Amino acid sequence: MASQISDENFVQAVLSFAQENRIPESEEVTSAELPSSALPALSKRLEKAQEVIEADLRKISRDTASDTEGWISQTKQLHADLEKSTATAADVINQTGGTRELEAVVSDAAQKVELLQGEIAFNETLGWTLEVVQKIQRRIEKVDTASADGDLIKAATTLDKAHRDLRLLSSFEGTRVYGLLKENLVELRKLLTQDLEECWKDLMIVDHEEKRITLKDSYLSDYLSGVLKHKPISSTELSTVNIDTVVGAFSLLGLLKGKIDLLYKDLDTLILAPRLVYGLDKSVAKILIHERNIEVSGRLYNTGIQGALNDLYDIIHYLNSCLPPAAFSPLSHILMPVLTARLISFWLSPSVPPDLRGMDDFQKTLTAVSNFVEKVNGELDWNGGQKLIEWIEQAPRVWLAKRRGTCLDMVRRTTSGEFGPTMIAEMVETRALSQEDTFLAEKSGEDDWNASWSDEEGEEESNTSTIKPSKVVPAKAEPKQNEEDDVSAWGLDDEGQESPEPSHSFEATREGADDDEEDQAGAWGFENVGSGSARSSPSKVGIVPKQKDSGKSNAPKERKVTLRETYTVTAIPKAILEEITCVISDAEFLAKSKNRNSPIAAAAAGLFAVPTLILAMYRATASIYYEKHLSGNMHLYNDSMWLAAKLSQYGETSAKRAESISPWVMDKFKPVEDCHVLQAFARRAYCKEMQIQRTILGDLLDGGQGFEDCTNPPFSTQCDDAVSSIVDRIRELNKQWKDVLSNSALLQSLGSLLVGVTNRFITQVEEMDSISDPQSQKLVAYCNQIINLEDLFLASGQSDSPFTVMYTANWLKFQYFSQILESSLVDINYLWTEGELSLEFTIEEVTDLIRALFEDSENRRKLINDIRRSGVGR
Repeated sequence: MASQISDENFVQAVLSFAQENRIPESEEVTSAELPSSALPALSKRLEKAQEVIEADLRKISRDTASDTEGWISQTKQLHADLEKSTATAADVINQTGGTRELEAVVSDAAQKVELLQGEIAFNETLGWTLEVVQKIQRRIEKVDTASADGDLIKAATTLDKAHRDLRLLSSFEGTRVYGLLKENLVELRKLLTQDLEECWKDLMIVDHEEKRITLKDSYLSDYLSGVLKHKPISSTELSTVNIDTVVGAFSLLGLLKGKIDLLYKDLDTLILAPRLVYGLDKSVAKILIHERNIEVSGRLYNTGIQGALNDLYDIIHYLNSCLPPAAFSPLSHILMPVLTARLISFWLSPSVPPDLRGMDDFQKTLTAVSNFVEKVNGELDWNGGQKLIEWIEQAPRVWLAKRRGTCLDMVRRTTSGEFGPTMIAEMVETRALSQEDTFLAEKSGEDDWNASWSDEEGEEESNTSTIKPSKVVPAKAEPKQNEEDDVSAWGLDDEGQESPEPSHSFEATREGADDDEEDQAGAWGFENVGSGSARSSPSKVGIVPKQKDSGKSNAPKERKVTLRETYTVTAIPKAILEEITCVISDAEFLAKSKNRNSPIAAAAAGLFAVPTLILAMYRATASIYYEKHLSGNMHLYNDSMWLAAKLSQYGETSAKRAESISPWVMDKFKPVEDCHVLQAFARRAYCKEMQIQRTILGDLLDGGQGFEDCTNPPFSTQCDDAVSSIVDRIRELNKQWKDVLSNSALLQSLGSLLVGVTNRFITQVEEMDSISDPQSQKLVAYCNQIINLEDLFLASGQSDSPFTVMYTANWLKFQYFSQILESSLVDINYLWTEGELSLEFTIEEVTDLIRALFEDSENRRKLINDIRRSGVGR
């Protein structure tokens, strides 16, 4: 395809590139070939452009001509300056060669001057060193002379100065002269120290055998000698050495602290420790001070703290009078802390009374200690009594700690002993019964069970433990809605708990149960632990008709009745209660305004908090005590609830008595909170025991392996043993708990265990796909064995009408279950339509049992359909 670009376009493109270095934007122009026809026009245009550029250059050159000339002139001047600088540099180089010779001369002269200065410094140092050496030598001679003359202070002072002078020569430590001087000073110090040691022994005489210490003021020395010569002097030149001189010399030599430590050890071993620390025979040393002697003379028995303080004051006064200030001042710093610690540990702390009965003697003790510190610090100027002052100021805290420790130790000792004797406690509760309930109670009065019920009129309240069980309502045959009301008073309506606490409403409230006390319902299938029915027990097939509602609702009249039951407690709670009441009585006494001047009045607030600690210690150590008995957890439950009830009663009376006490002080005593904690602790113990027994019964029941092979040896033997073991175990528990728990608590506990066993047994049988006739008969026999446990629920002296149904929530269901296993289809239909089977079983449970018991037939299908169509069932 021929190019459509004109020559003018080509020319313009080339010029743009040449002048502006710009490439044409058109791709067609840049990729096209330059035709020859465009060359002439391009050449002309280029020449014209060149002429234009040259004209512009000439114009610019004319305009800048003056500037160019200036630049040329400056360039020439710069060139001339460069040449001048080059000449100057060459001249400097020539002059430098002559300076080097002068520098060499100066360096040589400086070296000679430095050498002369070093010689001068050496001569000066040598002269100073020789002067110091001469001075040290003269001091050594003076030490020798002073020691020979018995002037120990001067000898020690001069020796100390000689040592300081020797330290000036430390730079010459490696020289022979320094070594000789040091050796002489060491030997001199050694000899002087030996002389001082001998003097110290003669001044400080310690007789360990006689347990005597003698502190002399001075003595005549016949052995002081010249230190360098070390030769005895004549007997006519005796020197008098006093204790001030020896102490001062030891101080100058820096050896006094060691000698004071040695004196303290001897003094403590022979005098102080025997006087302050009791021996095995409860006696202390008798201290005798005569002039400058102090010794142990015999033993003291039954000495009081006043005597100890008097002896300590005499000892300190003796030391103060026999020792110079330079000695007793450092001795006091060592001695007083030890004396203070021993006074507090062996005398003051044991003297703190555990209660208010010894408060007068304690006040005297505080006064005696205060006087002792005042005399020691003031008259004798011995420091270190601050610890005793602090102990006096902290007397309320010290006494409170002693009282608290005594109380806690009482609890610890009580709970660490052998399982002690028990006693019978009585629980009494008065409740209002309706006329209907009273009628039933009277109707069942043919037996002895209600013999403990009595009218409240004319009856005095018992002073025994008022641990109150809930109202007992005899059995009634009513619809299910009312049945729950019947048993609610027994505490059996808490369906969510697998081991409900016995229904004793111990006077202290039962609020705030801990989460860990709630039982895990359903772990054994114990869902209906508390929903026991009060209906009559089912007899054989078809003899229990449904109850008809009469439609009459007369308002019941109330009548007050009192229930009394006995149970067993140990001696532990009574001892703890007595301790708590004693503590609170003391606290109330101290908190009264008339006793505010008491030295321990400030301890009242802390004393009100001690009962909480006592109960905490009881809870912490109770397991050690109660685990020694087979029914330990049940004893622990009874004791804790008895203690909570009594503590609640005491808290109410204490609140009335404490109206004159400051509220912030009284608030430290918290009987309500303590009762809640104690009741929670009791419930945990009860639940723990019940859980243990449930676990044991569950393991025994699992030995039957679901009872599917109850007719096939050898598995049948295992099934027989499982049921027999369960029955025996429950009877054994009844035997163990019968003398511990109250009758209602015992029956409730056994009923709770029986609920678990029967529920689990029913569940295992319901899981069987088919039940043959021999199996059915065997299972009925097992049921009868368990049902025979009803005799445990008979009231005292009664031969029939046990109260099993009141304490075992699913007892009716279990009896119906036993009847279903041996009934025909007609009997089952009658129980469902005319009896109360529909109140205990669901439709699914009954139909599943029918399918397992009977072969498929028209009658079975008809019965199942009729049951389903009835629409009733639990």
